Amino acid sequence: MSIDTPARVQVPRASWVALALLFAIGVFNYLDRTIISILQIPMKAELGFTDTQLGLLLGASFGLVYTTFGLPIGRLADRTSRKGVLGVCLLVWTGLTAVTGFATSYAALLVCRMGVAIGEAGCAPISHSLISDLFPRERRAGAVALWAMSLPLGILLGFLLGGWLSHALGWRHAFLWVGLAGMLLVPVTFLILREPIRGALDGARAHAVLPPLRDVLKLMWACRSYRLILVAAALHLFSFYATSIWFPQFYARVHHMPIREVGGVMALIGGVGGLIGMASAGYLSDRLGKTDARWYLRLPAIAEALLIPLTLVQLFTPNLGLSVAVGVVNGALVQMYFAPMIATTQSLMPARVRTFTGAFYVFFANVFSMSLGPVFVGVISDRLGGGPQALSIAIALALVASAAAIVVFLTAARTLRSDLVTTPATEFAEKAG
Repeated sequence: MSIDTPARVQVPRASWVALALLFAIGVFNYLDRTIISILQIPMKAELGFTDTQLGLLLGASFGLVYTTFGLPIGRLADRTSRKGVLGVCLLVWTGLTAVTGFATSYAALLVCRMGVAIGEAGCAPISHSLISDLFPRERRAGAVALWAMSLPLGILLGFLLGGWLSHALGWRHAFLWVGLAGMLLVPVTFLILREPIRGALDGARAHAVLPPLRDVLKLMWACRSYRLILVAAALHLFSFYATSIWFPQFYARVHHMPIREVGGVMALIGGVGGLIGMASAGYLSDRLGKTDARWYLRLPAIAEALLIPLTLVQLFTPNLGLSVAVGVVNGALVQMYFAPMIATTQSLMPARVRTFTGAFYVFFANVFSMSLGPVFVGVISDRLGGGPQALSIAIALALVASAAAIVVFLTAARTLRSDLVTTPATEFAEKAG
């Protein structure tokens, strides 16, 4: 596999149509996941949860299930129709989002949250795998970046709709109507989305055989860049989940903002900022990667280095306007890892197993970060008294993981070029053929 970019390749219209549908599905994936972050404010007020309970509800109950179920779902999608598995997953998570509105206890909320996690576990790895078979490698990071813009858009809509619907109808109706809206995409997915030929854009032999699971695990372990990318992503996401999930509470407690205003602020930070970060990362990584593939990992490292001091400003400045403005910049920086990471890990692995290896990436990167990041902040905040200052300090402490991520990103960049040329994935595909 060459790291040089050939002449620009034309992409069929059908691939763009499929990408647009995957984008719409992704929006509801992140919308349904995010809306609880803003609805936690009225939920806490009505049901009297502690910060630790909120951390478990927002983090561990979702993260452990989401990451664990992604592995068998990814393996199933590699064996069968990815479109079919994705459609069922969509039905599960949107349906249970709607059911969440009827929950009357903490236990019921936990069960609904875990059910949403099971459904959403299939969305990202299946979408990444489909995109990798719809777009050639030299267009892949840009295509992934376009799909990944569903993340900040879903976040934006989650905060805006969550804040507006909660104020107008109550938090229960917010869950109900958002879930029902997402279910409208289920029949569209089964009728319109096509199943592309696996590996057709990466050589005929890349999709010849579905190997035994033990061989796939050996393959992933043999690729040093892939291993380090998993660690770097896990460290980055620990900091991301520990901070982003708690910022609505931060603005409500520290700056005494009502829920409608918190929703608007978080839409700016996570939505507008995230859209800028996703788009710029896809463009910059593909452009800089033309001459040196190491920029796919250097770019996230630079963004991470800028993110740490700016987050401290966002947390500790008494000026609300400055905090929000810096937060929008941080919303862009925090998402600049996504497209380069996904495009790189997909290119390092053979097409026949990309759904599973993508699911393994999601598992490793999220199992501790998504589960423990929000809980970490909740526990520290409770230990420090649970007040505004305690929450700010707890969020700031999570940035230690970002500092470690910088080191691992740069270490992985050292071997990326050689792994893309003499990757175990290439050898594996040849043996499979």
